[in-house]
Amino acid sequence: MDFENAINKMITYIDSENFISKKYNVYNKEYLKKINELGFLTINFQYGIEKKRNHSKINSTHVEEKAYLTGFLKKDIVDKFLKHISSNPNIIAFSKIETFVKTFMYIPLLLDNNKIIKTTKYTISPRELNNIKKQYNIKDVHDISYIYCIESKFNRLANIKNGLFENIINALENINK
Repeated sequence: MDFENAINKMITYIDSENFISKKYNVYNKEYLKKINELGFLTINFQYGIEKKRNHSKINSTHVEEKAYLTGFLKKDIVDKFLKHISSNPNIIAFSKIETFVKTFMYIPLLLDNNKIIKTTKYTISPRELNNIKKQYNIKDVHDISYIYCIESKFNRLANIKNGLFENIINALENINK
């Protein structure tokens, strides 16, 4: 499947009951749909919520998230997108570097009682990238880049005014003019 068809398939999925029925997706549907319509194929996201998890009557934990969104963009607009979105000090955005070299530079995404339980790294192996492309049925094309956009603060919702989703939309609209 080519990139445009993959985007159209994602937009159809975002409009589906299967997507909307998942917790919190209803609040983010229009943002995610718009991001895809503007040419950013969304693959994964996290809302940036703060919550308590009760494991038992005695044991509960305090969980904090950073909002993030990952996906693919055409390479010819990646630099413009990253330059525009990185002008916001609340957003960390980068194109994952495809490499065989392991990195120890991790970005925390999820805390549980101040303990890091989920991270991401700045690099991606060719095997990981190919697995993502296969999962979303994207032809192995060389004209797309894997992009990661992260809210720099914990517990800042992605869908608030001037939040992560709005900043991504503004950057895409600016470069598509």
